[in-house]
Amino acid sequence: MGQAGFKDNTGEKVPSPTSLAPPFGLKVVCVSDTHGRHRKVNVPAGDVLIHAGDWTHFGKLRDVTDFNEWLGEQPHKHKIVINGNHEHNAPWKHEVRKLLSNATHFLCDESCVIECPSQGGVVSEAADSGVMVSGGDGGGPRRPSQDSVVSEPADSGVMASGGDDGGPQRTLKIHGTNFFWPMTTPNPYYGAIADDVDVLLCHGPCYGFCDNSTGCRTMLQHVERVRPRLVVSGHIHSAHGVMEGTGRTSGTTFINAANAKEGYSMGWDAVVVDI
Repeated sequence: MGQAGFKDNTGEKVPSPTSLAPPFGLKVVCVSDTHGRHRKVNVPAGDVLIHAGDWTHFGKLRDVTDFNEWLGEQPHKHKIVINGNHEHNAPWKHEVRKLLSNATHFLCDESCVIECPSQGGVVSEAADSGVMVSGGDGGGPRRPSQDSVVSEPADSGVMASGGDDGGPQRTLKIHGTNFFWPMTTPNPYYGAIADDVDVLLCHGPCYGFCDNSTGCRTMLQHVERVRPRLVVSGHIHSAHGVMEGTGRTSGTTFINAANAKEGYSMGWDAVVVDI
């Protein structure tokens, strides 16, 4: 986790008082709920492209084919996809990894680790430390809906040897879940989410965060346990936005990246995160 900051309408950084941690040096582009209309969404360039589910319209195979072609056209080095409710029971679900050959990672109750730009283990004092989010209503920068206050720092990222300059190579751990309807009872798949996850992808949002009060209470409990830097969801189209965690979720930024706005028409912009 780190100090979250958001650009206001003047382009200035508005910090939130969270724990300090060095940045990963990655630009993450978040989309969700494109429902076969992915070509109607403006997707900025970045290091990581995340699609948080519902990339088809009721699981139509033609949407899968075109979505895979579209993924191959995107410039991002890492392209990470999870299921939404329109995919998790589709007749082709057991072939999804083959069908999405242009996704670098399709995550279904599993994690991946990606390398971050090497900084030799030293972070410049001038570097932004944490999360900067742009996108949302009209594509402009967004402030968090709530400021966050954290009582204690948490570890952020995994250090490995072998950076380009001889220093340690920092990595980002991303976990993606399968789709589950909102729950109030234990979910063993959520219980298996490791404590060192930096970015958590779950199609349905957590209760109380960009969810119109319809999100999952069980997932929220696991976010409180894991305390990832980012949680990226969708599903509730009208709840598109960004919120900062408070209390037991302090230091976590919650994103609802749904692009569908009115029905299945695209109307929300991609959310771009500098992390």
